[in-house]
This record gives sequence, structure tokens and C-alpha cells, in this order.
Amino acid sequence: MSNSARSWWFRYATFLSDTYHLGDSTVTNKDSICIFEYTADHALQCHISDSQVSISRNTYLVVRSVSTLGNYDYTIDYVSYLGGAIEVKVRASGFIFSAF
Repeated sequence: MSNSARSWWFRYATFLSDTYHLGDSTVTNKDSICIFEYTADHALQCHISDSQVSISRNTYLVVRSVSTLGNYDYTIDYVSYLGGAIEVKVRASGFIFSAF
């Protein structure tokens, strides 16, 4: 990823490393968990009166991790909404290989 593409993440996100044990050794993946706020493209609520307008932005917290298995990348998002709901999203991306 180019430095210009990564600059947004470094300014507005927090990165955490994860550590796990594999056999007799300890493995650390640097900056493998990303935490950031995201603003949805629609408002959470809108109130209009005779003299004023009040709009609440729909901002939520995302904790994201990407795992690679074979030729697939799995993006795992834990999304925490302002109303207290938590959503888990798992997305797969990659190429399908076929054999004849």
C-alpha cells in the first residue's frame, strides 16, 4: 500500500498488535488490529421545528482485523453502534481456483 493511501489510517486510526503462541515460540503481528470511528452516509435522527434543525450524525466504532487463509482474505469487523448494538461482519475476498 502506498504511503499516500496509508496516511488516512495513520492519522485517524489506532493500531494494536496481537501475540499468540505457536509451538515453543511466540509470534507477534505488528499493527494487525485497527480501531477507528466511521460516519455512515445517513443521519441517525433529524428533528425540524419552526426555528431550528437538529441532526445527529450516525457515527460508530469499528474494530477490524484481516486474516489470510490460502488465497482468501477474511475481514472481520466488530461494529459498535451508538444505540448499544454490536454487529459482527465477516467478508471474504480472493480468487476462486478451479481444476479440470
